[in-house]
Amino acid sequence: MNAGLSTAQFYPGFAYDGVGDSIGGTQDNGSITRTSAAGVWTNTACGDGGFSAIDTTTSPYTFYTACTYNQGINMTTTPTNYLSWTAITTGINNTGPMPTRPCLSRPW
Repeated sequence: MNAGLSTAQFYPGFAYDGVGDSIGGTQDNGSITRTSAAGVWTNTACGDGGFSAIDTTTSPYTFYTACTYNQGINMTTTPTNYLSWTAITTGINNTGPMPTRPCLSRPW
């Protein structure tokens, strides 16, 4: 009856750009992304994802996600490429298992 059923539990801080790109942190499944170009959900960063954001003022858009256990906040412009994520470390304390720290405080 449930063959092929996939589920994910998103943490608060799910991001959607209003067009078709989305990113969210999930329990035990990392941060997953859906881009309008790919049309499928892809595990893109972390083991446990947290707050996420999409900066639509950049071209291409910049995706951000917070990760747990000292992995910190990561960013990329190609979210479906797992190896493209870069850690943001300047001015951020990335220690501790905090999966729900806000990713960004800058409104745009």
